[in-house]
Amino acid sequence: MPEYQATVTYDELIYEIGSYHYNWHPDIELLWLLTGEVEANVEGEVIPLAPNDLLLINPNCGHATFAKVANSVMLRIHIRPDALDINGLNHASGKFQLNTAAEHVNPLYEPIRSSLANLTYHDNQLSQTAAYFDLLNLLSKFYITDESYGTTLATPKHQKAISKLTEYLEQHFSEDISLSMLAKQVNYSSTYLSKLLKSQLGITYSEYVMRCRLQQAIRELTRSTDNISSIAYQVGFHDLKVFNQSFKKHFGMTPTAYRKQLTPSLVKSDNQFKQALSSNNEQLSEKIVKSHLQVENNNSPCRTCEFREYQQKYTSLMNDLQSVVKHN
Repeated sequence: MPEYQATVTYDELIYEIGSYHYNWHPDIELLWLLTGEVEANVEGEVIPLAPNDLLLINPNCGHATFAKVANSVMLRIHIRPDALDINGLNHASGKFQLNTAAEHVNPLYEPIRSSLANLTYHDNQLSQTAAYFDLLNLLSKFYITDESYGTTLATPKHQKAISKLTEYLEQHFSEDISLSMLAKQVNYSSTYLSKLLKSQLGITYSEYVMRCRLQQAIRELTRSTDNISSIAYQVGFHDLKVFNQSFKKHFGMTPTAYRKQLTPSLVKSDNQFKQALSSNNEQLSEKIVKSHLQVENNNSPCRTCEFREYQQKYTSLMNDLQSVVKHN
């Protein structure tokens, strides 16, 4: 029987959502909207989130969130994808599909919230570890195999090269940088570098440069009063039409439409982005999260048992439906 070290590694944050902060990273990102109304944008797909909604964003997917109302507070957790390998998953050949806005009913949603609550407000290291592995186990239920999707973990040598390249691109994205110029930075051939970037980052070289430019464009559209054509040129677009098309492809709206959505309250939230919550928001968020804490009582069935029973019924029903579809 294989042995696994009980390593608990994650990054959690509760913060107020403002305007788009476009980003991507190699971790699994799980969002839980606590208060307000938020629009999530994942790879150009707009997903409206209401209080208590959960959304899992796969590694290296470009994404951003936008508050539709003031005081929209989110709990966000990052987990390394290889952490789920303990459940026998091959994180490099599949993806997760967890979106309560799309699939409203699933008996596993509340156990996920309970695990997040117990992870956030754990009593000791043992309860923290238990909540962490409970969460991993639950998330694994939403994993589907997809050979066309996924990335591989970099070797130390490749990781050093990738880090050097991404750092270079993030400093020079507004310039005209060809793949061959980039390859010279690490003494690789253009063909080899192209394959390496795709396997490690999950996106092509040109898409990475595009994301860097759009990331800066979002910042400038939010913070500055410069006109759109000037911003496009500053971030590396020499054709306004291409900038508008790229922006709409990634965010589902034009730069002009995005700017029209910005309100003073959003700008205020941006100035305090990922900083300490206001006293009211902090108290309300704590109350909401703690209301999902899993509390076991000797005089009543535990919530885990109840949810396990619901899960079994749900699985049985889905198997019956699949059997009917298969025979028709």
